[in-house]
Amino acid sequence: KRPEIIRLANRLAVSNVEFIDWIRFRELPTAIAHASVCLGGHFSASAKAQNVVATKTFQFLAMAKPTIVTDNPANRELFTHRKNAYMCPPADSAALAGAILELKHDEELRQRIAQEGYRLFITKHNVDNIAQSLKEIIDSIYESLPS
Repeated sequence: KRPEIIRLANRLAVSNVEFIDWIRFRELPTAIAHASVCLGGHFSASAKAQNVVATKTFQFLAMAKPTIVTDNPANRELFTHRKNAYMCPPADSAALAGAILELKHDEELRQRIAQEGYRLFITKHNVDNIAQSLKEIIDSIYESLPS
């Protein structure tokens, strides 16, 4: 897909898009820090995309970046549209482009989503809370095992 997209961008003489190669994990925070808006994905309509929250979404929230996510059941469990994330319909490139443009032009909305997303991360999805949830899951499995 990427080669097709790059060929299309070249054919259309697109000058306001930069195609970035794979970024090493240790360099990722610097790249995220330079972003104005982050795309949390998964933006397809596949079954997987409907049932997961992308790991990168949490990385963006942890860095207080305004983040666009797919409006799917998994993301709806965590996020509120236009409060702590911008939710976009799956497999809708026009809606995704519209979301990017809206956030580009609305500084107040961008800042609110960034701050509320960060607040959500530090209060509910930090390492300590994740560890506690994992411990509870393991404990419940262990308790249900036959003696």
